[in-house]
Amino acid sequence: MIQTEQLRDDRILGKPRPGQDQKSAQSWSALRTMLEYRCHQAGIVFEAVSESDTIQTCSCCGRIPASSLKDRAGLRIREWVCSECATAHDRDINVAKNILAAGHRRLAEGIAFSSGR
Repeated sequence: MIQTEQLRDDRILGKPRPGQDQKSAQSWSALRTMLEYRCHQAGIVFEAVSESDTIQTCSCCGRIPASSLKDRAGLRIREWVCSECATAHDRDINVAKNILAAGHRRLAEGIAFSSGR
């Protein structure tokens, strides 16, 4: 099983500047497409986890506290403290832990094997 965060290209790259080429945005899109295709061929489950589920949820208590990055407008905010359990989070590490937890839940539920051949 392979899981990634479902990001829009503009969330990764920010607003394009005049004259900036779109190769980076196309590369992210191409990488995801290739991952999906290769997983399908090999019979591996590929899932993209919703961005809102990973960035807002505290990876320790599992809640979406008032102190979370709900509007995500402040992507410059790198750290926050959960108002529910007082755990300090680095935004990217919290997201990675939430994606991993989603994968573990999915594995616990069971995955039907499908040969892509």
